[in-house]
Amino acid sequence: MLLLNDNIKVLIMRKIKVFRVFLVILLVLFTIGFLTNFYVFKDFKGQLYLDFLVTSGFSLLICVGLFFIQRALFKIIKNGYFNTIVAKSFKVAGACFLICGFGSTVFNILILNRDGENPNSQFFYTNLATYFLLIMIGFGLFVIIEFVENGSILKQENDLTI
Repeated sequence: MLLLNDNIKVLIMRKIKVFRVFLVILLVLFTIGFLTNFYVFKDFKGQLYLDFLVTSGFSLLICVGLFFIQRALFKIIKNGYFNTIVAKSFKVAGACFLICGFGSTVFNILILNRDGENPNSQFFYTNLATYFLLIMIGFGLFVIIEFVENGSILKQENDLTI
């Protein structure tokens, strides 16, 4: 039975390592895209430039959230599933995704009300679905935090009884 548990742990850790590699690749690509936006849109002026800066801020929040998820996965690989650094990293990432999701939703509603019907308003509902996905990821990370914190408490109690 003990051998089966060790095999399962190794398999889970291998999956976490693969997930972390894909997350690092995504983070690098997202950062490159974020930085190229500043080069492409350097000639914006006025209200359009302000809109660009706000959406760039939301993109930066996504980068920060991805970084903290990657950090949490690294700590899981090094220190195990249940530790406070993992919970804190997931908490920061979840907050970043929630702020980005809610903020982007409100910002796009304000732009839609400001501009009325324009060619970009057709993307509003597609963007809205993306922002709700970010909100769901943020809430999902807060659920994972509960598991990590409860598991940490159980681990501490188990270590004390041994």
